[in-house]
Amino acid sequence: MGANEDIELLPCSFQFHNFYHEVNEVRIQCQIMKMEKSLYLWLGDYTERTMNDLALAFATDSENKKTVLSTKIMGHVADETSLNIANRLSKKAGQPVYVSYNLNLPPPTLLSLERRIHEEFKSKPELLDS
Repeated sequence: MGANEDIELLPCSFQFHNFYHEVNEVRIQCQIMKMEKSLYLWLGDYTERTMNDLALAFATDSENKKTVLSTKIMGHVADETSLNIANRLSKKAGQPVYVSYNLNLPPPTLLSLERRIHEEFKSKPELLDS
């Protein structure tokens, strides 16, 4: 009788969703991890798969979702792309959102990617459920 026999494994409550967005021959991989009362979004080049950036944003008033606080956890402070994406998603979702943005895209391409992210959340509303 080992100690491991008393351990009860619980099912994982995380939900994972992956999708791709191709722009100018660059295949962008998007991974969403829904955790209990928070989201994590990783955006990066499909071939590189790095994590050099991380930001966190959360709405301070979940009823009207108007005030969002955010911070850069990792990466260049001057690049606010992950902060901006996290702010917008947290405001919409009313929950904390982590964003890891590992790309260097021009503004029109970034706008296209953000539209694609919002389309994905619209088609999968369960990802935004708290």
